[in-house]
Amino acid sequence: MRFPAATVFILVSSLSVTDLVEGSSEGANISAILNSFQIGYDRRVRPNYGGEPVTVGVTLFILSIEDLSEKFMDFTFDMYFRQFWKDDRLAFQRRPNLDKLVVGAEYIKSIWVPDTFFVNEKVALFHQATTENQFL
Repeated sequence: MRFPAATVFILVSSLSVTDLVEGSSEGANISAILNSFQIGYDRRVRPNYGGEPVTVGVTLFILSIEDLSEKFMDFTFDMYFRQFWKDDRLAFQRRPNLDKLVVGAEYIKSIWVPDTFFVNEKVALFHQATTENQFL
């Protein structure tokens, strides 16, 4: 049975989740599974390339709005920004006692992510923390 295609979540300003599994990983070589995703996978190419565009879902949670200036027509706000999409290339064969993989934030460097930008932004600052601000 083939596990449904992976849905990828990125959550800005959240602690990362490391390692894996819902259920036990007994008998599964997790490194081999993760390495198999990279065979033929090109992070520069979007999912469904040549087909339908990728639908990227977005949620935004505003924490605070500050420095509202009518004179300069700008404002400052803090937010959580979340993106999610489906990438069939990250689907994996279901194994006994292994329903899903949850990987650390460093894995995001190995997969395609949307090139998101904010129109008319004056300045954008990304929160720096001691841990990655991504949930995958």
